[in-house]
Amino acid sequence: MRSMSGRSDDVTIVAWSEDDALPIRGLARPAQRRSVIRRITRGVLFGLLLTGIAAGIAAPLWLWKTGRLQSMGETLRHRFVTESAAYGLAVDQVLLIGRVLAPKEALARAIDVDRGTPILS
Repeated sequence: MRSMSGRSDDVTIVAWSEDDALPIRGLARPAQRRSVIRRITRGVLFGLLLTGIAAGIAAPLWLWKTGRLQSMGETLRHRFVTESAAYGLAVDQVLLIGRVLAPKEALARAIDVDRGTPILS
């Protein structure tokens, strides 16, 4: 608290600053509670972050180690090829040109293509 007075008959002017304020008991406790809640929240968020990182590393390793990743890839490829044939990406016509020295059936067996075979296979 600072006081300023000029002469003895002047009015005393009192100026308060935040440093001079008396601590009020009710104001200190909510701030402490908030900081505790923030620390707990940060701890929980940090734990969730670490759990997410561990799961992001462990899940693909487990899939690869058990062979499920490869089987999922093969299944996905098979379904993609089958669906592409259903949408019209299939062999419609087989035309063999230049088969003078080999019979038609031998060439067809060699290239293993029939009508309806998916083009992307």
